[in-house]
Order: sequence, then structure tokens, then C-alpha cells
Amino acid sequence: MKSILTAVVMALMPAVLIFGQISSSVTELTFPLTVVKTENSASLWVRNDGGNAVSVKGFALSPVVKVTDTLFTIPAGDSFQVNVKFSPVQNVSYTSWLLFMTDDSSSGTFLKVTGSGSTGDNYQTTTFDKWDTDLKSALTALVSGHNSLGYNTGRDRMFENIDKQPGDTIECVYTGEKIKAATRTIAQNLGFNTEHTWPQSTFSQNEPMRSDIYHLYPTNDDANNRRSNYPFDMVVSNITWDSAGSKLGNNSLGQVTFEPRNIHKGNVARSMLYFILRYPNNYGSYLTQRQEDVYRNWNVFDTVDARERARNDGIALYQLKRNPLIDHPEFVERVYSFVSSTTRPVFSKMSAAPYYLNFDTTSVGDSTILYFTIVNSGTKILNIQTRTTGTELFTILNLPFQVMPNSMVKVAVSFAPPAVGNYSGDFLIQSDGGDFRFTVSGTGNTGTDISGEEKFTPDQFRLSQNYPNPFNPETVIGFSVPNNLKQERVRLAVYDVLGNLVSVLADGILAPGEHSVRFDGSALSGGVYFYTLEAGSFRDTKKLVLVK
Repeated sequence: MKSILTAVVMALMPAVLIFGQISSSVTELTFPLTVVKTENSASLWVRNDGGNAVSVKGFALSPVVKVTDTLFTIPAGDSFQVNVKFSPVQNVSYTSWLLFMTDDSSSGTFLKVTGSGSTGDNYQTTTFDKWDTDLKSALTALVSGHNSLGYNTGRDRMFENIDKQPGDTIECVYTGEKIKAATRTIAQNLGFNTEHTWPQSTFSQNEPMRSDIYHLYPTNDDANNRRSNYPFDMVVSNITWDSAGSKLGNNSLGQVTFEPRNIHKGNVARSMLYFILRYPNNYGSYLTQRQEDVYRNWNVFDTVDARERARNDGIALYQLKRNPLIDHPEFVERVYSFVSSTTRPVFSKMSAAPYYLNFDTTSVGDSTILYFTIVNSGTKILNIQTRTTGTELFTILNLPFQVMPNSMVKVAVSFAPPAVGNYSGDFLIQSDGGDFRFTVSGTGNTGTDISGEEKFTPDQFRLSQNYPNPFNPETVIGFSVPNNLKQERVRLAVYDVLGNLVSVLADGILAPGEHSVRFDGSALSGGVYFYTLEAGSFRDTKKLVLVK
């Protein structure tokens, strides 16, 4: 059978060393379902596998995840417990990343964090994990078929029940003017009217749009007439009317627009975006992209208050449907476009660490391996385009051509000094999701430790998970050999799922330290394989997956 061993077996060459690096106790941290805007906590251990104490910084690559311990010190061969908090802002599935890196940027480890948010109410079932057109369709289904009261009854309920304040007080939403009126008729006789936030002329005053209270508000006659059918926007010049912060004038494009006072801006936004959900045909083509952008800003600027929530409850009592954008204004961020069916673009985003690989001292004729990790936190495949280096003495062993969305790969870099001396170089990895540049350095010597520092030696046999996994066609398998006073034979072999031997990667007496071999599956069929490390009474097996 053709050999598939691409790394020289350790028994036949000097040992490959892997200098101490930081690592985490888990490769993925999964949080339980968490209600939006609440918090869940978990912990993990960050290990220092090296021979010296290190200072470590913790970073979260997403605002929904927070590391409470952002700077800490780990003694040599010890661990530090890190607390992590997850606070979702949407009822969707999240995949995020944590990065722990030494303060000199010479060692780092990424950790995947997953979790899901919940609305904590009846919206969860119909809206969970939906985005863009899917979410719009779900919300439209929720608000459709409301109980239409008719225009007279609808206005009566608005003036006499829903918007009435204590003491039969009615307030103009644009000016803040208040009157005392027990009924709609009295209010109208005192100069108040009904504002259609979405102009009723665009739908020819037809029902059920005309009486839908979710876009109706009490105003005085003057404010109602001033607003007319003008679109909403920020007024910045040529102000022809101004009352309590509401204005009529020109926007930044010189167009005549109406700006409501600050405390009503969010209400307008959630009324208009509700209307396009309830009646998706955009009557009169009234909603434009510019208006939508304004409403998005106002939805954030003027958040839902107690009065708006009470109004939502009051309208639902009669119309038997709620405005979901009042219950969950965060839904607005999940719809890429209200005015069209456009969906958000996909993207790739590369993050990588560490930024500096110091190979320390390596004997001439030996080789040393260190790792860096590439993370694609984007939503489409990351394509690795080019890689360049200033020296041929440092070799990337398993750089992939692609990294799947929300996944990471661990990449091995080897250093094999040809002669005594100091060596350094720079790598540049370019992709369609950004570039990563890192520096490498190392020293070659004759095999005598001239630094006076004691090299870190493992205290027990250990078999590491291969990187990457899944892989195609190559992966790196690492293992630890302690001081082996019994001179026990160490054997590392790969088997298929039926237990048939595929390849022997190491078989012999090995020097104490960290070892690593490269396994090439080019000649194999895709599927699940197992690799086993045996030494005396020690035996450990792990699974690797070859993807083709």
C-alpha cells in the first residue's frame, strides 16, 4: 500500500518540539436559551502549558458576549478560571468567539461561543431565528386579520378610551396641547382631529386602513393641517412652522418635510413600519428608502415607553391584534428592508491570532512547531487568496484554501534552522475577508541549551485532538511524552471504522517533550477514522474526520 505518511516518523528523526502555549479547557462554550436582555453566565479554564508565567488578555468578538476577566496572570503549568456572560439582544441563534492572548501577542487561543435568545413570550414560536423577508412574512401573518372597528367606532375608542388621560384629558401628539373632552365629539368641537400617520389619501380612505388605530393619533387641527401629507424627516432649514419641537420645513435634500417632536419620533417610526407590515403593497408608494432610514434611527432614538406600551394593550383590546414592533422594537434590526424584498448581503470576516510566533531555540537538524488560528466570523465562506513570507525557513504546514462560516482552523507553522544563528520573517495571509500579518522568529543552535532556561517537559502521556478537524487532505496530530524512565515504546497509529490499520505514524523510543506529526489523507476515502497512542499501560484514542 502506498504510504500516506508525510511527516517523518519520530522514531527515525530528532523530536519535533512544541513550545508552551495557552489553551482553553473547552473548544466551545454553549449557553442555554436566554431571554432577550437578561444574562446567563458560564466559566472555563485557560491553561498555561508553558514553563513561564504569562499575562493573558481576554477579548469577546461580539457585544452579546462579555469576558469579566479581561487581564489575568497564569503561573507556569497552571490554569485560571474565566467567567463569561451571554446577554442576547434578539431571539436568534448566536455564534461568537472569545480570544485569549498573551500580552506580548506570542500565544493565543480562540473559543467558540454559542447560544440562543428568546422573546420570553408568544412571539418566540413564530419569529425565532427569522430574518429579513422571512421575518416580515411572519410579522405580517401576526398582524393580519385584525378586528376592524370602522372609522367612527375606531375614533371613538381612540378619544374616549385608548388615548384618554386622567381627568378626560386628550393631548395632541405633535404639540403637547391638552384639552378636557369626554368624547370624540367634544374633542372635535374643541379643535382636535384625527391624524393618519400614513396619509389616508394614498389608500382612498378605504377600510380597514382608515380606521386602524395603530397609525391614528389625536392632534389639534392646526398641527394636523401643517403635517398634511408631507413625509416625515429631520427638518434642518427653511422652518415655516414650529410648535413644541415639531417642525415643518426642509430636510437636508431641500424637500418639504414634517418632523414630530422628540417624544413622538419613535411612535411615528413604529406606526409607519407596522403599516407596511400590515399592508405590504405600500399604498401610494409613500414609504421610501430615505423614510425607512429615518424611521430606523427614530426607533432607536425614542424607545418604547410605558404610555406606548399601554396604548398597544388598549388597541389590542379592541382590534384583537398587537403591534409587534412595540412589543419588540428590536425586530426592526432583523429586517434588512421594509420597502423592498432585498435581503442582507453575506460576508466573510477573518480574525487570527497570535500576531507573533517566537520559536525560541531549536537544534540544527530538528524542527519546532507553533500554531496560529484563523476564525471566519462571517456568514459566507472565507477564501484564502495568497500567502507570502520573507523567509523559507518557516513553513506553514496546513493552511486551508477556505474556512467555513462561523468556524475556525488551527494552522501549524514549523521552524527548521539549517545552521546556528538567529532567524526571523513575516507572513502575510490575504483573504476576501481581510488580511492577517504576523511575525516569526527563532534561533538555531548546536543542540546545547545556551539560554540556561529549563525546557518544559510534560509529566504524563497525552494525546491531543488533531487540527484541523474535519480536514482535507492534511491534519496535524500532537502528543506528549513524559520523562520515560522505563524506555517504553511509543506507538501512534491510524485505523478505519472497522479497526483496520491505515498507517503507523510513530513507533519507537521517543525523547521527552511535545511531538507532532502530519497525516495526509489524500489516498483515502472521506469518512471517520481513529488514531490511537499507546505506551506501556497508557492508551488513548480520538476521532478524526476526513471530508472529501
